[in-house]
This record gives sequence, C-alpha cells and structure tokens, in this order.
Amino acid sequence: METEAVRAGEGGESTASSECESSGCEDRLASLRRLALLVSAVSIVATAGMGAAAFVVSVLQKSAAAFAFAVGAVLDTLTSVVVAWRFSKVEVPSSRREHGACMALGAVFLVSSAFIAAKSAFGLVQRSQPQGGVFLHVVSVLSAILCAVLALLKFLLGTALSSRALTTDGWNSLAGAVMALAMVVAVDLTPRHPAAWFLDASLGLAMGVAFLTLGIRLLVYSVPRWRASVHYEELP
Repeated sequence: METEAVRAGEGGESTASSECESSGCEDRLASLRRLALLVSAVSIVATAGMGAAAFVVSVLQKSAAAFAFAVGAVLDTLTSVVVAWRFSKVEVPSSRREHGACMALGAVFLVSSAFIAAKSAFGLVQRSQPQGGVFLHVVSVLSAILCAVLALLKFLLGTALSSRALTTDGWNSLAGAVMALAMVVAVDLTPRHPAAWFLDASLGLAMGVAFLTLGIRLLVYSVPRWRASVHYEELP
C-alpha cells in the first residue's frame, strides 16, 4: 500500500522524466536541469546582493517593509541554494530529493516568517514611519525587476520539469518583486497621508503571514511523501 502511495504521490520531475523516456528526450530534460541549476546560481548571487542593500535601507530609512524584503531576499537566496542542491545531480531525477528540497524550503519559510512578523509587529507598536530616499527607490525598482525576471524563469523551468521546489522558489521571487514595489508605495504615501503610517509595517506583517502559510503547506505536502519515498527507495 505504501509503495503504491509513493508511486501515486511522487509526481515531480520523475513524471516528466518517465514521459520523456518514451519519446527519447532525455537530453532535453538534462539540459533543462542544467539551466535550472544555472538560474539558481544567478539567483543566489543576485538575491544576496539585494538582501544586503535592503538591510541597509531598512536601517537608514526605518522601514519594516524594507526589512521584510531583506529577509525575503535572504530567504530567496536560501531557497535557491536548496533548489541548486536539488538539481546538483542533473542526471539523476529523484522524488526523494524533490520532497527533501520542499521540506527544507518549508522550514526556511517558517523561520523567516517569525523574523518578519516580529520586526513588523515592533514597528506597529512603536508607530514607526519609514523615510524615503533615492537609495531606497533605486534598490526597490531594480530589485522588483530582477525578482520578476527570476520568478518568470523559475516558473517556466519548474513547469517544464514538474518541480514543486523550483516553482515554490519562483513564488518566493515573485513575492520579492511585489514587496519591493509595495515598499516604494508605502514610503511615498506616508508623507502625504500621515494616517497611513501603519502601511509599511502592515505590509511586512502580511508578508510574514504569507510565508508562514506557504511554509506550513509545503511541510504538510512534502513530509509524508519524503518519508514514503525513503521507504520506497530502500526496498530491495
């Protein structure tokens, strides 16, 4: 029964791989895995830089949204590391690796959500008002564009490879793009409408809740499948 559950629940890249074997497109799958590895490497470098810049902005401009984006960028870096590990053996499609990667992503999302929620809640209690600046706008716009491009590439590759881990990484990059734009809106709106002082911290809190929800969903999805795949791969 457990073996059948594994076969039914493996999904992921193994499905695409089995379909490709019959049509002789193993080379195409291998190329897609290498491309996924390359995109993950670019994402690691880019998001690490964006995260560092956003942390500086969050300190200088007292922005909870900038802090949330910075943590999100660090999260994006970590998730890209996990995805890179997932595809590091490009010739070996493995549901066990796929579900293990999803478990790691879920744990990272939970930890990040706690940091973001704590910082944003503190901002609400202190009634912190973010301060604008050219540096913040430049970092936000460039980050939004870069995150959007990375999200698109991850979605396309995740769909082609039927990889939930890569698709989830894409959603994380898309969240970064939205958060970067929202950060600019909050900073520009607050001086004109002082009553909207809570918008910046509220955006950060909303992002924390979103990460918490996604982390729980990933763990609920991946833990039983990972355990079943371990049992299945250990069968003689």
